[in-house]
Amino acid sequence: NPSLEVGFYYDNRFMTRDMALKTAAFSIPAWQGAFAVSYSHFGFDQYNDQSVGLSFGRNFGPKVQVGLGFNYLVNTLAGDYDKRTGFTFSAGLRVKLSRALTLGAYVDNPSSQKMSGLSEEAIPSRMSTGLLWNVADGWLATAEVVKVTGYATEIHLGAEYRLVRQVYVRGGV
Repeated sequence: NPSLEVGFYYDNRFMTRDMALKTAAFSIPAWQGAFAVSYSHFGFDQYNDQSVGLSFGRNFGPKVQVGLGFNYLVNTLAGDYDKRTGFTFSAGLRVKLSRALTLGAYVDNPSSQKMSGLSEEAIPSRMSTGLLWNVADGWLATAEVVKVTGYATEIHLGAEYRLVRQVYVRGGV
């Protein structure tokens, strides 16, 4: 039964409030899918990155899901620098190949949009594809290949084990 969902995330890896990532999002069912709105903020008054996103996703049968998203980005650097802004879009696809295997693909900013401002810095494009394997009850294994413009291709591997309901052990490289 679809309903409104809300999520919050706070990440303070460097134990300083000025370097914390804060995110909030909500989704609501509509038109045989769901709309989502998100907001993210990293930084402090002298430097910060913000994004506002609007997304829509839906199922196309029991095995295929597709999602599209649009993001408005803002980068602020104090002093003689202007506030820079940009728009990007993203798309994702997930296909259930079998009971145990799911394939996913994602592309973000495929058109290589740029931030406004003096430098017109390019916003990196990102493409990824991954495979999820339900090894056994409670066990998952994942593999992902990621390419971000300007960086080497990365391969990520991971595993997850469910100890008890709501408690998981995860690891990866």
